[in-house]
Amino acid sequence: MKNRIIPVLICVLCALFASCKDKNGGIYKPSCAGAPYDVLVVADAPVLSGVAGKAVIDVLHSEVIGVAQVEPSFTVSKVTSDRLNSTKFCRSIVMVNVSDIYTEPKMKYSRNVYARDQIVLTLQAPTQESLANFARDNERTIVDFLTRVELAREAKFLRERYNMHVDQTVEKMFGCHICLPVDFAKYKEAKDFFWAATDRKDDKDMYFVMYTYPYTDPNTFTKDYFIHKRDSVLKENVPGPKAGQYMKTAEYVRVYDSSLGDEYVFLARGLWNMQNYHMGGPFVSMSRVDVRNNRVIVVEGFVYAPEHDKRDMIRMMESALYTLSMPEYNQDGEQEVIEIELENIDIVEESI
Repeated sequence: MKNRIIPVLICVLCALFASCKDKNGGIYKPSCAGAPYDVLVVADAPVLSGVAGKAVIDVLHSEVIGVAQVEPSFTVSKVTSDRLNSTKFCRSIVMVNVSDIYTEPKMKYSRNVYARDQIVLTLQAPTQESLANFARDNERTIVDFLTRVELAREAKFLRERYNMHVDQTVEKMFGCHICLPVDFAKYKEAKDFFWAATDRKDDKDMYFVMYTYPYTDPNTFTKDYFIHKRDSVLKENVPGPKAGQYMKTAEYVRVYDSSLGDEYVFLARGLWNMQNYHMGGPFVSMSRVDVRNNRVIVVEGFVYAPEHDKRDMIRMMESALYTLSMPEYNQDGEQEVIEIELENIDIVEESI
């Protein structure tokens, strides 16, 4: 009798779940599942084990830019198409479709297909070989797209639950708002400079700095000037445990011209170390112009986690940087939260 009841209950629960409506009248969908930067690859068995599936997984396993050791961009799992139903709530899914109905390789994405805050990226091509080549040729686009989706998810979470002390201090000192993880517990204030850090017991700490300086001309946003300004500010404000020890930028640095909406953003990723002291790790930095106050505002996250992977930590800090709202951002003099916008890349969005 017991064995008969369980399947009946499951069917009833499924029917109730499918019939639930959300507040907008649509079918209710659960939140997506999994850890940040988990990606599920789905394909028919021959494709999954063939050159197309291998190429896609290799792309997703490409190295993270700007960390001290080799780490994959994503944590990848895979499943054949006929078993998707049991794993369809994953936060990021890559569908690999090979069929002669397609005339050329293409990508497209859909949101909230099976779950809320989910992204499904579809790669399609007429043959396995053409799909494999397409995936390799578009490696950076695929990786950057899925990374931006995850950064947006984490930024959304931080806006809902963030460190109030940091936000209040940043508002008092700079007239800005920012959402950092709640476990930041150590702070330092100086002239036009703020520092905050976690205080964990597992040697996996995150740090945040914010500083400003006068905006003089567009030549401010060059790699050489960025490093010069960063090193001068951090040398003065982030000393090591002994005299003559201070934080500095390591040789590896990449800079990018980017944007938030119509606003210019200068991004930098790289490595930092402590002068005359064995300590270092990755950092990510964002510089924006506060036009009303004629100054550059710099927010930066960096990580110290010796002998630990750093991908998720430094990306969490990058998400926090995107929550920065500038003072009197809009024309009405009201502060405005700028959501992360996906860059205009050559992918078509499907409506579901």
